[in-house]
Amino acid sequence: MLITGASGVFSDSVIRLLSKKDYNLILTDINTDKCNKLVKELLIDEKSYLIDSCDVTDEESIDQMLKSTKTKFESIDILIHIAGTYRGGNPAHETALNTWDFLFNLNAKSFLLLAKKIVPSMIKKKYGVIITISSKSAMEKSPNSGVYAASKSATFKLTESLANELLDKGIRVNTILPSIIDTKQNREMMSGSDFSKWVHLDSVANVINFLISDNAKDISGAGIPVYGRVS
Repeated sequence: MLITGASGVFSDSVIRLLSKKDYNLILTDINTDKCNKLVKELLIDEKSYLIDSCDVTDEESIDQMLKSTKTKFESIDILIHIAGTYRGGNPAHETALNTWDFLFNLNAKSFLLLAKKIVPSMIKKKYGVIITISSKSAMEKSPNSGVYAASKSATFKLTESLANELLDKGIRVNTILPSIIDTKQNREMMSGSDFSKWVHLDSVANVINFLISDNAKDISGAGIPVYGRVS
């Protein structure tokens, strides 16, 4: 199982939950310090995980990560693509082009690169599970966050298209559409908000756990809303 963006707070809950299951974990991020601390805290068997630095927007970096993976694990049957980011605050016509490039590279291009590298081996095995993280913003008008919403919409549509293309290959592809996640950073950015309405990190982790399980064997091409009580 490959988890991207593994050093983020989003991934922390996912790794904590899935480390209790019988999975081999491949944890990647540009900075892997938090990954190393987490696996030690959770007492994960060294035989069951691999931590590797990877820039998921760079094809060569992905190739190197996958090369390292093959030295320890046979294949990647599950991809949980969490790496992504938010930038907003400006109307679309005032958004810098480098912001567009940054968001589309990390939120959309990265998924395409990973799919190109990992899906062929899944097709050979006739099995695979892919989960991406889109956003509630991808489904609605998003004033002052239009470019972010567009990048997450691209992730969603790539996920839907890939699911359809792989429908008869034994590969399930789904995305999760969270609203505002209850994190320390978001609380600091939106200090006047009602945090009780936001989505708990454990809620997203539980949805991921369900989607990779056999209980979701008939679900592919879905966008799962995890909105909390955010309207």
